[in-house]
Amino acid sequence: MERTQSKPSNKNMSEKQIMEFVELSKELIKWLNENCGPHGTIIITPTNAHLLEGQVSTGEVLDYVKDWRQWMQEQITKISNG
Repeated sequence: MERTQSKPSNKNMSEKQIMEFVELSKELIKWLNENCGPHGTIIITPTNAHLLEGQVSTGEVLDYVKDWRQWMQEQITKISNG
């Protein structure tokens, strides 16, 4: 199943850098799928790479996430009321 590819919105990266990032990422995604279970995750930093495999997940919990617009309105109200 082919999915649509979203484009990174980082304006500090050139088109060439974005394409390199996508190609390198595809290689890691392929490796992860061939060598790990369905819960494998790779985290890469400038100095390290971590291979993790989740054991338990809560799923996506949105109970405490405020709507951005609501949060912004609350901040404006706080500032206005001083």
